[in-house]
Amino acid sequence: MNERIYSNITEVIEVIRSTGPKIELEENDKGEILLQDYRSVDGTIRAVPYPPSPYLYRGQTDRIIPCLPKLYRNISQNVSHPRELPRNQLLEYLLNIAKLREFDAALRNHPHGRIKNRSIIYIEQTALAQHYGISTNYLDLTQSLKIASFFATCAPICKKTGEIEWIPKQSGKGIIYRFNLTLYENYYKFFVPLALPFFKRPYVQRAWACCTTYGIDFESTPGLETYEFKHKLIESEKILKYFKNGEILFPRDTVAKIAQVINNSQDINILAIKEAMMHSGILDKMLNNLANKYSKAIENRFNVNISDSSSQFVCTVEDWESLLKEEEEFFNSLKSIDASVISDVIKGKLSPENLPGLKRNT
Repeated sequence: MNERIYSNITEVIEVIRSTGPKIELEENDKGEILLQDYRSVDGTIRAVPYPPSPYLYRGQTDRIIPCLPKLYRNISQNVSHPRELPRNQLLEYLLNIAKLREFDAALRNHPHGRIKNRSIIYIEQTALAQHYGISTNYLDLTQSLKIASFFATCAPICKKTGEIEWIPKQSGKGIIYRFNLTLYENYYKFFVPLALPFFKRPYVQRAWACCTTYGIDFESTPGLETYEFKHKLIESEKILKYFKNGEILFPRDTVAKIAQVINNSQDINILAIKEAMMHSGILDKMLNNLANKYSKAIENRFNVNISDSSSQFVCTVEDWESLLKEEEEFFNSLKSIDASVISDVIKGKLSPENLPGLKRNT
């Protein structure tokens, strides 16, 4: 592991580019990229940004050890399984899993979610939830070094309106992680591509996600390289300006609105609590009674309302129809050679065996 502290982010980018393949993904203000399909070891078809690169990146404005996904950050790492957590930590863990289940349910009824289910292209829904800000056991990654440099130099600030503003870092140290996929024969078991055009944010961010194990520090991953550097305001401002203050990477997006509503909601469906309990290995014969007991404790601890009514997230999102229209126009406007192919894939016109002109990992 590289323990050197670089003088700025530009030096890090130069070093990484000098030690890796000369590959830079197409980038423009529309966020258009080419996609290439691969058949993974489990037989599913996955789409990844083209040209393919053996490297994935992650940028952070601060190096935090251990490096853990959001689901595990505020809980003890000294137990063998989350169900053994201290009571208050277990309640928070169950609430986060319940919100993940709410996201799953909401996405099933979302037009893009229905498209995803009809498509032959596989996408991991928990990894997708992570990318939209739901607490999961995944970490966000990208195939683009430029995009990783944005997250390594620009910090999000939540305004009173609930909107996010990106601020250039001027002091302290940031970090870029680089991972070499070729070190793992079956890397699709752990690293998931998310850059599909019917989910705008992960598409423009060339997104991937890494599945982590409870209690394991991401920095202990074999083959992971670290590039820590000193923040310089002029460098951070240049990167922020390049991405138009983050607007390029965070387009208006209905799925992002759903995730925001779920994260901010004080209402949780008790079925989601039951699913969270089963996910956490709490398989008591008296599940209903135990779910009621945990629900009361969660309500008292986190000031939420747990009921058996179904949540209608779509109806609570403002400008829903205009957002869907924007996303449809965004997809239809793509001029990259992948657009017609992926369009046919989504519409179910192509089978895994006859995708034209695309290389396949067999």
